[in-house]
Amino acid sequence: MQDESFEFYPLQVHWLIPTTTNGPSPARFMQMVETKIKSDEWSQEWRNESEIVHRIVALHECVRYLELALSEHGFPFDVGEKTVAVLKSVLSTFSIGQAYTFIWRSAKDAAAFYVREGTHKKHAANTVPGSIQRMAERAIAQGWQVNGFRRDYRRPETSLSQVLFTTALRLQDGGLSTVPPKEPCAQIP
Repeated sequence: MQDESFEFYPLQVHWLIPTTTNGPSPARFMQMVETKIKSDEWSQEWRNESEIVHRIVALHECVRYLELALSEHGFPFDVGEKTVAVLKSVLSTFSIGQAYTFIWRSAKDAAAFYVREGTHKKHAANTVPGSIQRMAERAIAQGWQVNGFRRDYRRPETSLSQVLFTTALRLQDGGLSTVPPKEPCAQIP
């Protein structure tokens, strides 16, 4: 079972490049890594793993955007199993940018619901995952042309997203307009 209290602070870690005294310099090592990532000489294992990482990063991009959308309306942010399942399902058909559209509209609708009904913020926030799911299902059933959002300046592209989507996978606009590879979403941790 995963420890829910685990936190990782990459900027507070001392990172070392794995080189030896008779090996390449750190700058040369980084150049070699970048060349390999940019090459088309990937093993099938790397390709398979990149698809898994693509789905994981896409999910986390959506979770970060959901956090932003909820905080804009003063709603508490609590991502549970249903929210993760809904976002995985949405990402099996839609791009990250299109998922952002559903997230933004659902948060806006939850804010309207909160004001109109005078309910608790937690209750209004809890309507968001179901709203995202219904919107995505309706979009599929009715053949909607869903325009994707761009990255919000308040949640800039992470280094991992930039390396994965732009450098390694060579996807336009940081992967926002690309549907993650099709695989059973149950494999995403």
